Amino acid sequence: MKLKSILALAITFLVSLSLLIGSYAIFNPIKLAKEKEKALAEIKIMMSDATDFTSNPLETIDVVEILLSAKVYKGSEGLGYVYEANAKNGFGNIKIMIAVGLDEKISDLKIIELNQTMYQDKTTKLLQDYKYQKLSPTITDQATGATSVSMNTLMDMFRALGSHHAKVEKFPFVMPYEAFYGEYTIASTTTSNVSGAAVKVEVINGTTKSGKVISLTKAGVYQTGSLTEKEIMVQVALDESGKILGVLLPNESYKHSLGNFYAKALVYAQSFKDMMINEVPDAYTGSTNDEGEPNNSKMLIHELMLIAGEVFLG
Repeated sequence: MKLKSILALAITFLVSLSLLIGSYAIFNPIKLAKEKEKALAEIKIMMSDATDFTSNPLETIDVVEILLSAKVYKGSEGLGYVYEANAKNGFGNIKIMIAVGLDEKISDLKIIELNQTMYQDKTTKLLQDYKYQKLSPTITDQATGATSVSMNTLMDMFRALGSHHAKVEKFPFVMPYEAFYGEYTIASTTTSNVSGAAVKVEVINGTTKSGKVISLTKAGVYQTGSLTEKEIMVQVALDESGKILGVLLPNESYKHSLGNFYAKALVYAQSFKDMMINEVPDAYTGSTNDEGEPNNSKMLIHELMLIAGEVFLG
């Protein structure tokens, strides 16, 4: 009788264990699929073309928790990286999400939670100042010397995110002019100084097009009411006929105001796309009185476009 009881208990235990394992095998993949679907929906807010992602190991760096770390794909092609991070301080917490392109520059940002008692507007503005910055452990602080705890927490978060990103296996490197010429080689490089601008001309032989990339660097007034001049670089990609294939404004060489000012300057630079270089208007036509517009930067960009035309036409 005792043996029968033990046998019955053993059978009951084995049946229960089998049911438990079976339930886990059935329902856990469903749970994981739903979690991934939810994460992908959040990622698509930052990168609308995303179709899939793979997760990287999560970690905590100092007080910064990395809550989401994803390599993002469009089909089988790498699209970039999306990270979510949270940090606590004496006033509460800050949670942010950022998107990073294949060039490792921050392409989009948003605050998810900002539970702070002071400097909320300044902290929100500071977040946007990181847009277009290259994400690295040595990312430049955008409010050096700030006394606000919230702003310093945010800067700590970007340094931690830079350290985390440095550990992530990267997608294959895309050459900077590949979007204009396909795979390419640089046949020759010459440098000169034209109208006060440092000029570099690279002759490009590409698989889809050939032409020249003209990089121009010059200093100009960046803030109305100040005589201080700072440099920017404009890179003009041209085909052999002089058609503008695109205009780059490398943020690491852009010393004027960043954030939304840089974003608006970039839109202006890219407005020359598909124009012939000899058809760039002789003068900047934007209003210099527009509030919130980087008109000094736009005028300098326009001047550099005219110099690019002068260089291309010889």
